[in-house]
Amino acid sequence: MSTTDPAQRDVYVPHAYPEQQVDLGEITMNYAEAGNPDKPPVLLIPEQSGSWWGYEETMALLAEDFHVYAVDLRGQGRSSWTPKRYSLDNFGNDLVRFIAPRGEAPRRRRGQPTRAPSRCTARTSAC
Repeated sequence: MSTTDPAQRDVYVPHAYPEQQVDLGEITMNYAEAGNPDKPPVLLIPEQSGSWWGYEETMALLAEDFHVYAVDLRGQGRSSWTPKRYSLDNFGNDLVRFIAPRGEAPRRRRGQPTRAPSRCTARTSAC
């Protein structure tokens, strides 16, 4: 029997970073984070049918210089399933709802032109 409640699905596997969930209204998004919150944020978004789990090694490499978030999009990993509600608009809206309450603003690395983002950071449309 399948369920849309991530807490009821038996998909837990131990990982290097603890999984967390946040209620975004329509969905509950599963994610992990690493690094210092005082560092610039970077948001890792998995490929179609992927999970944040695929970013564990990357998170370790980025955590020294960034506050890293890696998410499971709706319908992936331990995030909510929403049949017939999978679209780029919904994925994008979920990501905005995820990052906005964390007070994260796009940041640029030193030495980069102010018009060109140097990294795919939170709320950067160039991702």
